[in-house]
Amino acid sequence: MSRIGLIVVTIFVCGGLMLSSAAHAIHGPRFESDKSFVNRMFRLYSTAPRIKMSRVYGGIVTHHIPDGIPLMAQFYSKVKKNLNPRTIIILAPDHVDAGKYGISISEEDFVTPFGKLSSSGDMVKKILRTGLAGVSEKPFELDHSIHSQMLLISKYFPKAKVVPIVFRSSISVEDGRTFGSMLSGLVDSSTFIVASIDFAHYLEKNKSRAIDNQSAALLQTINPRLAGLVEADSPQALSAFMAAMSTLGANKSEAMGVFNSGDFGNNQTSTTGYVVKFFGR
Repeated sequence: MSRIGLIVVTIFVCGGLMLSSAAHAIHGPRFESDKSFVNRMFRLYSTAPRIKMSRVYGGIVTHHIPDGIPLMAQFYSKVKKNLNPRTIIILAPDHVDAGKYGISISEEDFVTPFGKLSSSGDMVKKILRTGLAGVSEKPFELDHSIHSQMLLISKYFPKAKVVPIVFRSSISVEDGRTFGSMLSGLVDSSTFIVASIDFAHYLEKNKSRAIDNQSAALLQTINPRLAGLVEADSPQALSAFMAAMSTLGANKSEAMGVFNSGDFGNNQTSTTGYVVKFFGR
């Protein structure tokens, strides 16, 4: 082979490798400094009681890091007592509306301080075939609504496949409900759905808790239409979650409680509210 030919082949091969690498971006890691805190909470809540349901379909939990880590650890510890999901679907806000689509999904892997979580390619394909969501990786680069859950999931369920989905604030709650109803037809008994949601924002602790108590009461009804009235950072994602729960036949909920960032930190005047609940039968 001539020297010029060798150069061309080398460029082609190296270029191909570069293209292949670029085509499979891996998100993360984030929250590396919180690894030891998660480990402590993992040990603390290892004896958390199981959820009192014969079948658990999903749950609502905060994505507020680091204040919410104790609640997230207790949440996933309880889930682990009931099931060992092969697939975990996360419904969350697209906080800065970075997604190309109203509902964006990631098909890439996520690296966390505890290892790598792989995407459920099969579930992603099924969702894409419905035309209700599109692949857009931009929101998943930094959004804490997703990376917070990946941090805990990789600790509790390192072998689970993940399906992260975010909702732009510009879409309607009706669109969210339509998506959730569709999603319910794709899941099986080894699937767990997480609504990564925070509730009242920037209010004094007691005012926030009063609003969040009302939100918790609305969610107790398992009525997807009422979910759109809740004070939350993504009524769209919450409506999708509640529609999925309703369509799956969830007729029971179990509350971990209504909490506030002021319960875990010193700031009592500008807080974030948390409602943590499980849904099933």
